[in-house]
Amino acid sequence: MVEMTLSHGLFEWSAASLSTLGSLSLWVMGDVDTAQYIGECALKMQEKIESEAGKAKTLITLYLFTLHHVKPLQCFSKPFLEGYRSGMRTGDKSAAMICLFSYVFLQYVIGKPLKMIEEQCKVSVSQMEELKEGEQALCQKISWQFYLNLMGLSNETVELRGKAMDETGVEFTTLSHAMFVLTKVNAYSLFGEYELGARMALKRADKQVLSLKGGSFRSMIFLFHRSLCLYAMVRKNRKKNEKYTAEASRIRKQLTDSLKEQNPNVLHYVSILNAEHEALEHKKNQEGDVCRLYNDAIIMSARGGYTHDAALAQE
Repeated sequence: MVEMTLSHGLFEWSAASLSTLGSLSLWVMGDVDTAQYIGECALKMQEKIESEAGKAKTLITLYLFTLHHVKPLQCFSKPFLEGYRSGMRTGDKSAAMICLFSYVFLQYVIGKPLKMIEEQCKVSVSQMEELKEGEQALCQKISWQFYLNLMGLSNETVELRGKAMDETGVEFTTLSHAMFVLTKVNAYSLFGEYELGARMALKRADKQVLSLKGGSFRSMIFLFHRSLCLYAMVRKNRKKNEKYTAEASRIRKQLTDSLKEQNPNVLHYVSILNAEHEALEHKKNQEGDVCRLYNDAIIMSARGGYTHDAALAQE
């Protein structure tokens, strides 16, 4: 379709196909600059196209898979809502529901109140089920139950069982299983079940879907909590956890490299992981340096609006 656009000019799917090319350049070659350039061209192209038939898919590809490497997540809410509305107007309900799910999950990542997010989950699941978008509904239920657990509105902590869903016996698709793994790792990290989280981290489950380059913006929070679980297990028994140390360091380097490539969304993650790493490496007379790193991480998280991550660093 990109060749068709180059040969014959713009048509309704030109921007969507170009945005896919940008995403592929990121996934295959890891080239952030090229992906950004192609993505920006796709956005300009979408503005010139009179039809909005492919608009929702364009916005999904760019804001879910590409632009989080160069743009702050706080500016993604509007494009996701725009994609949702465009998809509903044009009858592309699948794309609309992906945008809706991404919008709701984004609110959690950027630190919005859980009560508000939980209410959005309830409404969105109802709409997804009404439109028979079962995969997105399941993904949303996974997140919804996690939020209920965090709010203390479930008898469970790391098990996704309660008002929204019961993980027992669920038949997962590739996408919903990736969401399940991401959510479980987050739960293990936040509720202190570090050994379970570390074991799952070593499996590198759903690597392709949750990879930093080529995966969605959700991969950043997934990698962060994986690394936290691994570092916690290293602290518990330093001599017997070489695999945990190596994997935690690998993830920290991956996020650090992304920061060096000007990713604005990983600074606080890297700051917290640097403090975790230094806490393992410091000598007896260097406790002050470690405390300063944690304090810096708290400040960076709070300034970015990531209050939940600031609280996590405080612990």
